Amino acid sequence: MEVISMETSAYKSIIEKIESIERKFNEIGAKGQSQSLERLWLDGKEVCKILRITSRTLHNYRKRDILPFSQVGVKVLYKVADIQKILEERYVTKSG
Repeated sequence: MEVISMETSAYKSIIEKIESIERKFNEIGAKGQSQSLERLWLDGKEVCKILRITSRTLHNYRKRDILPFSQVGVKVLYKVADIQKILEERYVTKSG
C-alpha cells in the first residue's frame, strides 16, 4: 500500500469539499431525488479539482489501482464515497 502524505490543512480542505458535495447532494435528495452519497459519481475534472492533482496523477492512480473507477466508453467516473474512504484510510497524523 502506498501512503500519500499531505499537510493537515490540505487534508481538511479536501474533506470540507467532499462534505460540501455531500450537503448539496442531500439537498437534492430532500427535493425528491433520494440517493445515497455512495451513488454520487464525479468525473475526472471534478476529482482533480477536489484532490488538487493533475489529470496525469489521476490517471496514475487508476493505473496503480489506488482509486477505484468506472468507465463507460471514454468517460471515467469516480464514486465520492471511494474518494473519501481512500483519504481517510491514508490519513497520516504528525507523529511527535
